[in-house]
Amino acid sequence: MSDRPRIRPFDLAHRQHLDLRFAPVQLDYTRVRIHSTSNPHDIVHGVLFDVPQSQVSSLAHAEGEGTDYDRNLVWVEVTNGELVRRAETYIAKESKIDQNMKPYGWYLDLVTTGALMHELPQTYVDALRNVRAKPDLNLKRPPDLKR
Repeated sequence: MSDRPRIRPFDLAHRQHLDLRFAPVQLDYTRVRIHSTSNPHDIVHGVLFDVPQSQVSSLAHAEGEGTDYDRNLVWVEVTNGELVRRAETYIAKESKIDQNMKPYGWYLDLVTTGALMHELPQTYVDALRNVRAKPDLNLKRPPDLKR
């Protein structure tokens, strides 16, 4: 067992004026990106995690902070009875959004499975299931990325 502090989920949340897009991080990799919009009907649902301070820089590096997206402080509505809560999220840089990008099937499955596992709203899960995916032709991609 590791002595490393654990990142733990602690609540569900959502935020208006955001939507989920699949955008390239590198030429051969796709990630979910949160994108700001002016439409109040655009809502992103997600899970709030407690990230120990000792893990923040590793997370920022792994996610490409500063290159692909910026870390932002936002107010989210949570399900534990609080109306709003302060949270940090990563907002995609506009230059990184490709409207025509399709996620790899294995990645979309990972996102959808997480939504189901954390019991996000069924309409949100259904919207994820309606996203068109593409096959991953990179046979050299490490298997741990395709979990």
